[in-house]
Amino acid sequence: MIVQHTKMAINSLKSNKVRTFLTLLGIIIGVTSVTTIIGLGEGVKRQVNQQINELGSDLITVTAGKNNHNNDFSFFNPTTNSSSSTAKLSDADLEAIRSTPGVKLAGGIMLLDGSITR
Repeated sequence: MIVQHTKMAINSLKSNKVRTFLTLLGIIIGVTSVTTIIGLGEGVKRQVNQQINELGSDLITVTAGKNNHNNDFSFFNPTTNSSSSTAKLSDADLEAIRSTPGVKLAGGIMLLDGSITR
């Protein structure tokens, strides 16, 4: 019975060559597309993980201002946080961070937004 079905399938494929070719072409394009997209996604994921690992697991960034907890992730960018434009960390804050047990290094950084004219 299986032999008869196999012969019938082969004869059907031979008699409909254009349909067989187009079906195979569609399958090849689909598999290639899915494989490419998955490969690109994994590559980007690996690159992001590598960049995060290069920062180190012991790095913490402290910014001034109040976190509004509205889950819009604006607290990752201090220039977009409305409270960070008025709140600043003082030298006393930096010294308090430096004197915290377990802190090896602490330094200040200032981010400014503006334009340069000649």
